[in-house]
Amino acid sequence: MHHADILALIWRKGHTLSTLATEAGVSKQSVSQALRMPVASGERAILAGLRVNGHELWPDRYAKDGARLVRRGSRARRRLA
Repeated sequence: MHHADILALIWRKGHTLSTLATEAGVSKQSVSQALRMPVASGERAILAGLRVNGHELWPDRYAKDGARLVRRGSRARRRLA
């Protein structure tokens, strides 16, 4: 899903990036960066706030069983075994 679509979904649910970050106890920057690149803490905050599974928002980052497929910081997204 495109980051603008995810942000619109967050707003439609009555949240902001700041409120999601505060509720999850992470920085707003982590949540903001998670929209564009893999950041585990930010992704968890968004997923918890929206109450959705990871593969629904980021099918390239999460398997259907919920396993995370990418690592933060790797230039080429590598699948984890």
